[in-house]
Amino acid sequence: TLVLVYIIDIILMTILLSITLERGMRNNEDKYAFLSMILVYIQTVAFLIAFSLDSLVIALSISIILFIIPITLRNLGFWRTSLIIFLLSNEIIMSLLYYVILRGFNNALVTLFVYGTDIPAISINSLSQIFMSLAELANSFMFFLMIFPEIVYFSLRSKDYYPILLSSIALSGPNIASEMTHSILPLPYDPVREASILVTLISFSLSIYVTYLVIRGKMSVNKFVTFVILNLALSTSSLYYSISINEIPYGLLTLIAIYLSLSMAQTKANPINVKLLYIDEVILAISQFLWGASIALWYNLIYLQLSIGLSLLLVYLLSSFYVIRKVSSQRL
Repeated sequence: TLVLVYIIDIILMTILLSITLERGMRNNEDKYAFLSMILVYIQTVAFLIAFSLDSLVIALSISIILFIIPITLRNLGFWRTSLIIFLLSNEIIMSLLYYVILRGFNNALVTLFVYGTDIPAISINSLSQIFMSLAELANSFMFFLMIFPEIVYFSLRSKDYYPILLSSIALSGPNIASEMTHSILPLPYDPVREASILVTLISFSLSIYVTYLVIRGKMSVNKFVTFVILNLALSTSSLYYSISINEIPYGLLTLIAIYLSLSMAQTKANPINVKLLYIDEVILAISQFLWGASIALWYNLIYLQLSIGLSLLLVYLLSSFYVIRKVSSQRL
């Protein structure tokens, strides 16, 4: 029953936060949008505290810190940044509430720490463990269910699809799939291996697409370079995850990717230097290599790791250079 109430609550709160984000980003000084963020946060924290009476000090400390950060940024004049950070704070607290309802506060933190680090633990005894537990929430399927519709709504309303493009890679990898059986989905196992293929296909396709957009002058260079850097960082963390079973770096990069995708929305396009374009394409090709290597590791095909990675790298280079040449000739 509590889980059902929680699900209904997050549906309503997701709708409200979607509208609030779009309105606040459109009008930076919209006090009502920021006030809505505050009200949603307070409502969620009230539920969290009600289910965390055995660990009241820690629960309050986490809630206060996640509240103070966006408020401080707002007071310093960073309007858009504060709104995005507050959105992430809301989703982290809502995701934490789900685990607290199911397991209790202490067990929730321990579970998240073990999920994220693969280090056996029976209690949380340090600030670093609490930090890693919260970072793991960005990898949770509940976080994905709440944040992605908000990103899609914002992109559609603002007619800028960059947040969807960048966030899709961050939110479609093995990190999200690693907790699907622990959420509301009745799955027999976590589809981590399948997710590694999915995110590789998404990365490959979107890399070609953003290359096309930047050549046509429909995407700013800053957006393109950010996409390239984060694609490389996410693919590296994915490979690290497949080796170490530690997904904390992936979770942190997911939060960074979401923040940058929203903060860079609606920036004007500008021409890209040809030399920079080719450098970025090589970096994107390296990213495809790393995604491919991750697939091999997840399927225990270690002897094919180099072959799969290099195949994706070469196919990507051939595809991207073909697109560059084709679009460039059309423009001439």
